[in-house]
Amino acid sequence: MNFELIGVIKWIKLGIIIFLAVIMIVFMSACIVFYLYPTPGLKWMEEDFQQNKELLYVVKDFLVERESGVFIRGHEFDDSMLVGDKPIDKKTIYAMNELFHQGYRIIRSNGKWIVFQIWATRNQARGLVYSIDGSIPDESMLQCLVHLEPLSEDGWYFYIDDYKEWMRRNS
Repeated sequence: MNFELIGVIKWIKLGIIIFLAVIMIVFMSACIVFYLYPTPGLKWMEEDFQQNKELLYVVKDFLVERESGVFIRGHEFDDSMLVGDKPIDKKTIYAMNELFHQGYRIIRSNGKWIVFQIWATRNQARGLVYSIDGSIPDESMLQCLVHLEPLSEDGWYFYIDDYKEWMRRNS
């Protein structure tokens, strides 16, 4: 057999081994990400609520007193955003920063409900919602609401927004 052909075969084998190793690394990384960042369910959200209750109440109390609606993305948060109809205090700034640092993505309110979104994909969102006036949250704040369950504290709920499921149900 020709020595050049043997060298080419060795390089092809090496290329295949490297390609398979890269595929395996990508697959393992995806598995690790899904394991470390699971889709939150009711039990997980209840535990998170209990762990972050003090921070959630600080933010809730501030937003309940605020007259206008709020929409804050965690990566855009800056304490000057909320100064307007009510000055923001250091305790509220600290609580919001901690919640965003712990994975909450969006905090928004409309004067009736306060939403604390902690998990989202392109078509789904999950998190907590607090009812300011005692009403049960509906699609006026959570556009594609498909699941709502009360937490252990009055006025607090776990929610799931799911565009595809909502479209299937409403078609």
